[in-house]
Amino acid sequence: MKFTKPVDTAKAVFEVKRGTVKPTVKAPVFSEDKMTATIEANTALAAGDYTVTVTGLSDDAISGKTTVAAEKLTKISFLSEVAVISGNDIIGKVSAENQYGEDITSKLATASNSNITVTSSKGTGTHTIDKDGNLKVFGGAAGVFKVDDKVVVTIVDSATGITATQTLKVAQAAAVESIVLGEIKTDDVELAKKPLNVANMSANATKYYVPVTIKDQYGNTLKASELAGVTVVSSNGSIVKTNGFADTKSGTVIKLQAPTAVATSGTAVLTVIAAGTGKTGNTSIVVKDNSKLDTVTLQSPSTVLKNGVAAELPVSITNTYGEEVALKDVTVGGTNTALTLDTNTTINVIGGTVKVEQDYLNKKAVLKLTPSQKNVTVTVVTATGKSQVLNFTADEAPVVSGIKGVSEDFVSLLANDTSLSTDLDSAVEFVDQYGEAIAAPAFDDADSNAALDFTIKAKDSNNDVTTYANGTITASTIAGTEEYEVILKDAAGKVLDTKDVTVSVVDADKLTSFGIDDLNKFYTGATSASHDQDVTIHGLYNGKRVEVNQNMIKDVSATNGLKIAADGEYTAQQIVTDSKDVASTLTVLVANKDNTYTVKKEVLYNDAAPVSQSLVTKYDSVEVKGGVVQVPYAELNKSVVPGVGTASKLQFVAKDQYGVQRVGTDYNVIVTNKETTGTFAATGVGSGFVAGDSGKSLQLNVRIDGLLQTVKVIAGS
Repeated sequence: MKFTKPVDTAKAVFEVKRGTVKPTVKAPVFSEDKMTATIEANTALAAGDYTVTVTGLSDDAISGKTTVAAEKLTKISFLSEVAVISGNDIIGKVSAENQYGEDITSKLATASNSNITVTSSKGTGTHTIDKDGNLKVFGGAAGVFKVDDKVVVTIVDSATGITATQTLKVAQAAAVESIVLGEIKTDDVELAKKPLNVANMSANATKYYVPVTIKDQYGNTLKASELAGVTVVSSNGSIVKTNGFADTKSGTVIKLQAPTAVATSGTAVLTVIAAGTGKTGNTSIVVKDNSKLDTVTLQSPSTVLKNGVAAELPVSITNTYGEEVALKDVTVGGTNTALTLDTNTTINVIGGTVKVEQDYLNKKAVLKLTPSQKNVTVTVVTATGKSQVLNFTADEAPVVSGIKGVSEDFVSLLANDTSLSTDLDSAVEFVDQYGEAIAAPAFDDADSNAALDFTIKAKDSNNDVTTYANGTITASTIAGTEEYEVILKDAAGKVLDTKDVTVSVVDADKLTSFGIDDLNKFYTGATSASHDQDVTIHGLYNGKRVEVNQNMIKDVSATNGLKIAADGEYTAQQIVTDSKDVASTLTVLVANKDNTYTVKKEVLYNDAAPVSQSLVTKYDSVEVKGGVVQVPYAELNKSVVPGVGTASKLQFVAKDQYGVQRVGTDYNVIVTNKETTGTFAATGVGSGFVAGDSGKSLQLNVRIDGLLQTVKVIAGS
């Protein structure tokens, strides 16, 4: 997307949709001038019209449309005018592109694509193309093809009508003429930032490679599959060990593997030798000795240090090469009072504990200090003997010190019916001595324990508007208000804070206004217990919601054929609508002592089979954004699908067009790109994850009703 002025990237929220389907996309990447945003999908997009909507930049949403077309062949090319003799046949090279200019040579493979045919002016039989673009024209007998012959070859794709014709000159079999090696590389962004030392070569040898360009006498670049008789050797396998050739998107490369025996540092020379022609090529690779941590500098936390509360200690590290080392790249061991970094640097703590928390999602780690005493001393000694001592004074540990109030969803208005009640004990919210929210202390209704706790008392013991027991306030038949007092006391019985809470009982007979609670669209396709729902009401008093007894409902009816029981109970049943929404008006007859009221609400019903309309990923009930989430390994040994096994905090949640959550076997879970020991069954149940999986990842692809949600899951607390 292109904008007319720079965008505030922190405020921009992007949404991509194809109809009602939301494909999983990565976070937008902005240009340096913040005027262009590129959005990449996690998987190939299905053909169709897509709408991209941006909110947060103005009062109105900004949207644009684009059409994604199905991939199709648009170009076939011969890569050389020469075909070389191979036995009785000749071999050439071809490639193919789609409408986006992307290489799709593998689509020309005649073994899997019956639409591709190859004809030639000379030779016999069914000519072939393999997935790498190797064209083979069969001679049928020895001597059919001779050096300097001219052979016209035509390739046709009957599905698209795309053709290519080339006159090929027959030449002798290819022989290696030149070998050029590049410098050692890795496509791992994080590994590329690290030094090429013994530790990284030993642990990540397979992630490194050496580019190599090998050409024949005709100037053709040879692939790994064509390098018969070409070998690569290392001058020292304990420094760098090779593992043959491979073809990659970047070209042909020399693969590496973990060094043999005891890995060492030094210089290894890789030499590529073509036995047939004697051509060679070589390159030198220098593997450094493992560095040691030279300086570890800690700084005071940016927040107030409190007893029992973890605070981040900013840390900077340099090694003996003068390079900055990220904490996430350091091997952590030891105990929480004597931590080790790379085995040769120690952090000792008196009066507290320290630990390193790995944030694999954001590719960083932080050092956390948790004081256990007022005075805390942290001592750092590095492998080179450099040290630092820090002394801290920790404030008192946060404790419940005051009453903040009651939660917003606390019900304070009840009709005068003894079946109605509201829980006050679970609604009270507290703060610590620093004014921050804190978990509630114990509720001691009898006020009998010598501990920090709270009680609830009616302020007027003679008030008969409500009754009270064990934190629950129950309405009487008498209208009015009653004050309750929440009392916070310390272990010695000293009152720390109080809070008055008013609960009102409204005379249901004097209510003159009522409302119908929100409802889902009604499903009328078949009997379905999950789509049953009840019509319920509430009263309105001075514009505020009043809990009322549902026996005030005397009758419920609906127009346009929707069938609802008189008490408001709806049982899903079949009513034909031909998959179209049908509007219906609910009429609820509400009666109190002296009056009858009619309340109406517009609803919809439909007989279309329930199909998922949305699929989101949540962790601990919060939607996952960006397509990546870090999850403790223990949570991965549970189910990520609702209604199956023990639920993980990681959940894939789909809802149908009726607002009902899909459960169980409706979901299909597919695991790809797995690095972890553990995995997931198709049902969504995880197993086999261990502490050693920390930092490793897998990709979960969850499919339901044509919707696909793809999330990269990194194991680690």
